[in-house]
Amino acid sequence: MRMNSIIYENFYPDPFAVRNKVLKQQFYPADYLQDTIRTEGMESDDVFEISKIGNFCGERTIRATNIMPEEDKHTINFVNQVCKFNDDTKLHVETYFTLQTAEHDLINKNIHQDTDPIMAIVVYLTPNPKPNSGTIFYSHKKTNWNGINNDKVPDRAFNDIYPENRQAQAQDNFDVESVVGNVFNRMVLYDSKILHAPATCFGKSKEVKSHNSIQSIANLLLNFLEEKKIDKFYLLGHSMGGMIVQEMAKKSGNKISKLICYSTGPRGEMPGRFETVDQSRDNLKKNGLEIMARNIVKTWFVKGENAKYFDICINSGKQASIETVNNALIAFKNWNGVDTLKNIKNKTLIVWGDKDKSYNLEQIKTLEKNIPNSSLIVFNNCAHNIHLEEPEKFNNTIKHFLT
Repeated sequence: MRMNSIIYENFYPDPFAVRNKVLKQQFYPADYLQDTIRTEGMESDDVFEISKIGNFCGERTIRATNIMPEEDKHTINFVNQVCKFNDDTKLHVETYFTLQTAEHDLINKNIHQDTDPIMAIVVYLTPNPKPNSGTIFYSHKKTNWNGINNDKVPDRAFNDIYPENRQAQAQDNFDVESVVGNVFNRMVLYDSKILHAPATCFGKSKEVKSHNSIQSIANLLLNFLEEKKIDKFYLLGHSMGGMIVQEMAKKSGNKISKLICYSTGPRGEMPGRFETVDQSRDNLKKNGLEIMARNIVKTWFVKGENAKYFDICINSGKQASIETVNNALIAFKNWNGVDTLKNIKNKTLIVWGDKDKSYNLEQIKTLEKNIPNSSLIVFNNCAHNIHLEEPEKFNNTIKHFLT
């Protein structure tokens, strides 16, 4: 088995309890959890040795097996379900809770491969992470080498990846393959050989411009997938993302194995929404991004501002610029996909919460009626963010549809 990465949301059933448990240990507290998966028979590194390998400047607890066996077992069970090697390779999983420091980010910002592990897991356990933090995966621009598509480093790539002066590594020599944002309780499982680096600066490019139409965003994503030679994929879109995936399915439905339209509708104007799009734009102009975000995000949860993940959504929203948010609202207002829903031929799952204040039942029924091969699942007593209110039920529903 070779894979680039898998992202799994809501990894721990109660991540705050896990984090609090870590903080009570006599060892160093963690901002995120890092698991190392090794083949059976490989020697385990002493915790102090690990702290010195590869300029590692974070601090670790001892192995979770010794201090938090239930959490360790949770990780091992996940690994056994996901990592199915064709050659019957037996896996040995080592779990440590790790404190990543600012010094670590500076030293390890260079694009690199890990050494010993087969796979690596990171679970982010910081409730309010730094903006634009996470992990970026790369490929070498001149050779298209990403670390796992060929075991040997191409000669043309070696000097760019491992210059004599590590500080002189030029990121212009690499293309970004994917970005995984630091989201609380998000797990990313990735092949340790793939080129990667901490995402301490992504999202700050002044050259990147936001789009103000659903169609242009759909085209942007389709062009990106074509550039990366991804010819077949599953597609899920949430809210505005649901509008985008509808357009993608209309344009390139033959590439989509199955489609999921989640908490979304066929009209950007969203009749029955808690406020009109123009009112949201006025709110943005008069009160600024944070106040507008709070007014919107509280409608995404049945419990409003008292919801468990309310602050996480607010902090994510604050990372966007006012221009980007305004352009997104313009894209909403100018889009209506009702007349072309019949062009979506994919097997489609429509997911909706009956307390959603953004998309009313009329919008959902329009999707169900006009997408020929569609089915609807309604979550009772859930609002716009079902994946955060009922994560286990939501994940099982999606998994059942895809398998």
